Amino acid sequence: MSLLLSQCKKKDVYFLNVPDTGEPENVDIVIKNFTAEGYKNQSLNWSLKADTSYIIYSDYKVEMEGIQMTYHENKNDTSVLTCESATMNRNTNDLNLKGNIEIKSSNGRELYTNILFWDNKKEELSTNLPVKIAYSDGEVIQGKGMKANGSLSKIVIYHPVGVHTIKNE
Repeated sequence: MSLLLSQCKKKDVYFLNVPDTGEPENVDIVIKNFTAEGYKNQSLNWSLKADTSYIIYSDYKVEMEGIQMTYHENKNDTSVLTCESATMNRNTNDLNLKGNIEIKSSNGRELYTNILFWDNKKEELSTNLPVKIAYSDGEVIQGKGMKANGSLSKIVIYHPVGVHTIKNE
């Protein structure tokens, strides 16, 4: 953002560079080290941490940066998601996740993409963009578009484009 200072003469025009804070518009509250939790049947279903969050009351959303989310399908199946940023709908707890998304599950599966949607009611992840799924046995599947449950135990890739195996030595 630049601020123009003028006194009606061309030689008296100055530009003052004001650093962009990166903060979204209409922010009501800024919270560092933000946390949120979701429960199902009185058990912790997911927990979310963000380095910085921006609560916007008028849009019913929370914009966040530096995300780590842990999903608990049950006591044995968990997954940890990290990404650069996310927007949470405060009414539904749905999430739009963006930037270097990685999910690592306790069942050995890993997911990589750049944009992902979390439907909190369905407990389902989805994207229509390129995605890579890595399995603990070294198999890697790449495709475009997918849906999966939070623990990555059920994954559907809509347009697979490649399958290969990486041998562990």
